[in-house]
Amino acid sequence: MTFAGFARCETVNDELICPKASDRTGVRNGKKRALVHRTVQGLRGPEREVFRIHHFEDAQDRSLRARNGLIGSSAAFALGWIFTGVAIPRCARSNGSLSCTNAGAVHMTIGLASTSAGAAGMLISGILLGVRNAKKRDLKTKLPWHRNARLRWDPRSSAFVF
Repeated sequence: MTFAGFARCETVNDELICPKASDRTGVRNGKKRALVHRTVQGLRGPEREVFRIHHFEDAQDRSLRARNGLIGSSAAFALGWIFTGVAIPRCARSNGSLSCTNAGAVHMTIGLASTSAGAAGMLISGILLGVRNAKKRDLKTKLPWHRNARLRWDPRSSAFVF
């Protein structure tokens, strides 16, 4: 089975569920068929490995999108600070209020909006990145070729091994 066989998979309760290829048509011999789902527990041998590899690659893509979101929102935050820094010399405090020139008011508005949006984006995408990286690490341990690189005690050889 190729990766294309898992193109319509979806995650339900942290478990990837895929319809069988024969059931994707939906109608056969004039009768509507119910979709039969399969999970990683129902797969055997090479299909199970392909399933896990595909799920891991999907997690890598999701993690990359969250990372790109964090970078983009950080750039918006920095740009907002720059606009605000440009506006500060054009504003003066008088009688407890802030009065700015037209250019200062525009720069201040753009700067504060961009800084606020960037801060919210950094918070949200940072949380998403942490969750998605944890999921990716969990899936990586289930790959068939993954080797645990932690130092542990091996009772057979009476030594520490990796």
